[in-house]
Amino acid sequence: MLFRRSALAGLSVTLMCLSGYAVGGDHGHHDHDNHGHEQRSHVHGVAELMLAQEGNELEIMLESPAANIVGFEHKASSEEQIAAVERAEALLNAPLQLFVFNGDCKVHETELDMESVEPEEHGHHAHEDEHDHEHKDHHAEHKHDHDHDDDHKGHASSHGEISAHYHFDCQSGADVTSVTLNLKQHFPAIETLSVSWITEQGQGAATLDEHQLNGSQRTVTFR
Repeated sequence: MLFRRSALAGLSVTLMCLSGYAVGGDHGHHDHDNHGHEQRSHVHGVAELMLAQEGNELEIMLESPAANIVGFEHKASSEEQIAAVERAEALLNAPLQLFVFNGDCKVHETELDMESVEPEEHGHHAHEDEHDHEHKDHHAEHKHDHDHDDDHKGHASSHGEISAHYHFDCQSGADVTSVTLNLKQHFPAIETLSVSWITEQGQGAATLDEHQLNGSQRTVTFR
């Protein structure tokens, strides 16, 4: 178990590094702009996906303006908005509908940050309100231990963004070489998807436009 946690932690660090690679790198596959991550990630219609693979472990991180996912960028207040958040949350919690691999991969863990659009009375926040100060102190200590992750979530929440982080176990990682991205089919407001990946064989990047996201080119080969 300790080895497994170490491996997953290593992949998480790789994804963070890959985020910088996606923004700053120019690798000949496609043109990349030179805007910073914060500026680029909050363009309506544009989303970013990062993939890291090591052995039989695979991780995907998806970041998008909330408008692409639920249609707005504020706390849900109306019944219609709350329903939109619930629909999006259900979809994001079913990653095998969004990502179809060419090998046998199972979901090990899913982490969502939808705080920017969750209604104030959302179960997560209501649950926190019921805890005593001791738990809050422990939570604060836990947040301190994970500054990088919390800063990332804070960034997503404060800028009206949604992020999803997925851990997959693959039966034979060497046989998993591509993924079909069904994001446009479930979130039609996504018009452009910036994809970057890193594996034991190397790294790369691609940008898929609306036409590609609706066609066969939404299958990305990453090794």
